[in-house]
Amino acid sequence: RALKQTADGPGKPRLVINIAKIAFKLGQMDKAQTFADRLMKEHGGDQEAVHYGNTFLGLLAIEAGEIEAANSYLIESGKTKGSPSLRTSGPSMSLANALLEKGQKDAVLEYFELCEKFWKYPPGMKKLEQWKAAVEAGITPDFGTNLSR
Repeated sequence: RALKQTADGPGKPRLVINIAKIAFKLGQMDKAQTFADRLMKEHGGDQEAVHYGNTFLGLLAIEAGEIEAANSYLIESGKTKGSPSLRTSGPSMSLANALLEKGQKDAVLEYFELCEKFWKYPPGMKKLEQWKAAVEAGITPDFGTNLSR
């Protein structure tokens, strides 16, 4: 209903991202798929929508047992040019975390390298360095608030 009442504008992709997150949290994977697809089709020019659309599609791929596809979505989500929010608060680590649980260390390390290109905020650079060292040591990092982003 909120989407129908909201005119297209700069806030619309953020609303779709939030609805997709809620669908995931509620375990409504069919709705999560719908909104992840919508992010990619309708808001593909919005860098944050591309990041989250790929993140959600990767999480759905894991649910379907398609780990290689999830790795690809992770890499695509890191290829964003960034947005004001992604540049300061950083990217979502939910897909990276899920892939680490599946032993996909190489894809996650590549994702960190991609994130370095847009997450230039000094605390973010430090976090990426710490997370990279942890993953290289075989430890799943504490992604803090970036896990819920």
